[in-house]
Amino acid sequence: MNEFLTLSLSGGGYKGLYSAHVLARLEEDLNCRIAQKFDLLAGTSIGGIIALALALEIPAKDIEQLFLQKGKEIFHKRTMISTGLLFKSKYTNNGLYEVLRYLFGDKTIGELKHRVIIPIINYTEGKPQIIKTPHNILLQNDKRLKILDVALSTSAAPTYFPIFSTNDGDFVDGGMVANHPGFFAVVEAQSYLNQSLENIYQLHIGTISQKFTSSSSKYVLGSSFWSWKENIFNLIFSSQEQSADNLLHFYLKDRYISIDSLSVDQQAKQIKLDKVNEKSSRILIQKADDAYKCFLGKSKKQLELIRLHKPNEYIPFN
Repeated sequence: MNEFLTLSLSGGGYKGLYSAHVLARLEEDLNCRIAQKFDLLAGTSIGGIIALALALEIPAKDIEQLFLQKGKEIFHKRTMISTGLLFKSKYTNNGLYEVLRYLFGDKTIGELKHRVIIPIINYTEGKPQIIKTPHNILLQNDKRLKILDVALSTSAAPTYFPIFSTNDGDFVDGGMVANHPGFFAVVEAQSYLNQSLENIYQLHIGTISQKFTSSSSKYVLGSSFWSWKENIFNLIFSSQEQSADNLLHFYLKDRYISIDSLSVDQQAKQIKLDKVNEKSSRILIQKADDAYKCFLGKSKKQLELIRLHKPNEYIPFN
């Protein structure tokens, strides 16, 4: 049997530090770039940014350091005057742009070294869209796109960052449809890479799962815009994450492994999509270490499978 290994990386803003630290630990144990051990990478929002960086074989440790060194620049709040009385996004994407420009320069999707899929929402057409490397002769449309533009598109979280506009249209965070893109990766493997379901394996790395529930207060039950605010998007991301996880457990069974953590109430207050400080960083790294140790203890067979795996060579179709 020829195993086909997929890597799925969830969205979660600054909580992507958790994913980056897990990946850095995994690269250290495998003694190679993580993308060299997987046949397909899938990532959404910050997970998409990480997947694109991994596909260029940028070390996961370097990605982790960018979170620690540049996080505050990315999530730098507008002043009340610049928000236009709250009619603009919470943050500009200026800081994010500079970090991504440093990572990706002018490279295009066609220059990636490994197969990747990145979900986004094409707001101009009002539908989901998946950006793909040219790993099938039918997939030629995206190879000219700049990696920088794709990264900014998939991470344009509503209310947090502005809609990303290009000559090709207006784009919004892919987390609205696939915060956990793992099921999309399975479909891609079957539809465009000729893989049977029985051969597909997946390692998913999350960004600390949180369940967003109702307090049943009259204020919340009134369902006004102000009572929802950012919570509506957090609820969408969380619900999609759980749906994907359930589907992947059902279809892949023990061929699906997720490295993730749950946050307790007090921790949830300290680790949010846009919370960047020493305390949040420390919690994210500690929980990543704990989750990775748990993975090593319970998934030795799967880790050995990854260690020994030699993916099919990625030869882009031109």
